[in-house]
Parts: sequence; C-alpha cells; structure tokens
Amino acid sequence: MDRAKHSTDPSDMAMSLRSPSASVRLAALKRLCPCKLRESAGRDEFEPVWDSIFALASDGDARIRAQTLHTICDGSPSCYEDRVKAALELFNRDADRKIRRQAHKVLASLIRTGKWNVL
Repeated sequence: MDRAKHSTDPSDMAMSLRSPSASVRLAALKRLCPCKLRESAGRDEFEPVWDSIFALASDGDARIRAQTLHTICDGSPSCYEDRVKAALELFNRDADRKIRRQAHKVLASLIRTGKWNVL
C-alpha cells in the first residue's frame, strides 16, 4: 500500500481509493487532479480510477463524500455526465448539511448553465 500512496499508476491510484482506511482514501482523493484524469479520459486504464471515485459518493465518512463531490465537480470528463448527475442526486440528499448545500449549488449551476465542473 505504501507504493500506492505516491504512485501515478492508475491501478495503484484505484487501490488507494478502495483502502479500508478513510485517511488513505481521503489522501488519495486529494492527490488526484481531475484535469490529469480528464486528459486521459479516453484511455481505458483510467476508467477504474473514475469508477473508484464515483463509488466513494456513498462512503460512510462525510469527509470522503465531501472530497468526492469536490473531485467530480472540479474537472470530470463529459463522458461521465450521467454518473455525475446520479452522484449529485445522492449528495443532494446527504445526511451532512454542508455536502447537501454544496450539491445544491452544483445542481443549480447544472440547471442554469449545463455545467457541473464549477468547484
């Protein structure tokens, strides 16, 4: 797992995002730059990373969910529009008030402008 902490290999990144440790998942999310993943969106090797990111929308830790919301609304590729919308619907009903408020702001932008990459 130590190698995965600093690796830029997609499979290592995905492994960090699936760690049982909330602090490892949070650090991995913060390390991921959506613009780097977006540049590689057509490459199949990054799909598991995005799959792992979207899976964290229902994580038990509010810090992970908040960072997931930020990550997917700060540069996710247009090919994931349906998944972003589904995640935003989840976040809009989140138990955490701050997450709900942030999701509501993104949804309002999506309705007004069609853009969700606003964070």
